[in-house]
Amino acid sequence: EAYFLHPDWAVHSDLDYFKRHFHLGKTYEHSNQAELAVAHYQKAVSVYRGDFLEDLFSESWTVYLRENMLERYYHMLAYVADWHFGQQRYAEAAEYWQHILQKDNAFEEAHRCLIQCYLAMGRIGKAVQQYELCKTVLYDYLRRKPESATRELVKEWI
Repeated sequence: EAYFLHPDWAVHSDLDYFKRHFHLGKTYEHSNQAELAVAHYQKAVSVYRGDFLEDLFSESWTVYLRENMLERYYHMLAYVADWHFGQQRYAEAAEYWQHILQKDNAFEEAHRCLIQCYLAMGRIGKAVQQYELCKTVLYDYLRRKPESATRELVKEWI
């Protein structure tokens, strides 16, 4: 016994949507049309629900696809965050950096950029708190200190 889809029915997947808007965003990014790139990246990010095929995590054929989708996700989040920061929308930028840290809390660049957002908003205590978290996470997971660029951001308050 077999099942078939009606040939007139269109079938779409989150993956198709994600990839389509990633590629459109990348095209606009390369042609220096940041607002259009951001719009497409936000659409792609909106359907990201976690690691690709996470139920098949141990299957070797899924590793490349999963890592590729995750790298694209990080790229889009960082691009949109940077764009918001450039528009002086620091709270929005901070949200995008936090999304990255939810997936990878040892991503130092995301900590550093989040600290910059807090400083731009005048939230020095929050910036120092984020730095301390970054320092702890980097030591616990990687046995290293934050880079000098990260330390420099808060050196006058610690």
